[in-house]
Amino acid sequence: MAKIKKPSKTPFYKTGHVDPSPKKKQPKAKAGEIPGLQEIKQRFEGKYEVTAKKGKLNKYTLTDKSGNSVSYSAGPKVKRDNTTLAQAINKSME
Repeated sequence: MAKIKKPSKTPFYKTGHVDPSPKKKQPKAKAGEIPGLQEIKQRFEGKYEVTAKKGKLNKYTLTDKSGNSVSYSAGPKVKRDNTTLAQAINKSME
């Protein structure tokens, strides 16, 4: 006797309102690119209020609800050279 297999789940199709004119979103900054002010505001929305520093490019002040502020600079991540004490001693002896 052959068994007839039935699919365990039926496919669900998207239903609902389809917006004929979708809003244009600005693309996010890719790796190595510098994000803009609007993207940074969206990134910290609900946590911090973002304000640009005068006269400084890509430098921002993040202020939380209690009034504490933190400096933030937007840009590509920079790999820092963290040397240990032993590595520094060996390098100085060479």
